[in-house]
Amino acid sequence: MWLPARSALAFSSRLCDNSMSFESEANHQVDGTVVEAVPNDLFRVRLFDGRQVLAHIGEGARVGIIRLIPGDRVVLELTALDPSRARIVARSGGKKHESIGLG
Repeated sequence: MWLPARSALAFSSRLCDNSMSFESEANHQVDGTVVEAVPNDLFRVRLFDGRQVLAHIGEGARVGIIRLIPGDRVVLELTALDPSRARIVARSGGKKHESIGLG
């Protein structure tokens, strides 16, 4: 009877272990302002502490957000894995497109 190597068993058990899921990581929500729209549905966002991150629109926010332009205030999720990337989860309160005078 063939048995997999010991290292293969350890690897497969790590894949099935739910304690290492991405959902369990602590995501920090912060506010920011869209600075620039870059290709491939990415946005450069300035956080209120002065840092700039590259962000994409999260799946839950795609339904509600139709268009983002520079000057829009957004809520972001940052992870500890890569502090230079983020996910846009919602548009913040305030007038829509208030930075350029559209109502």
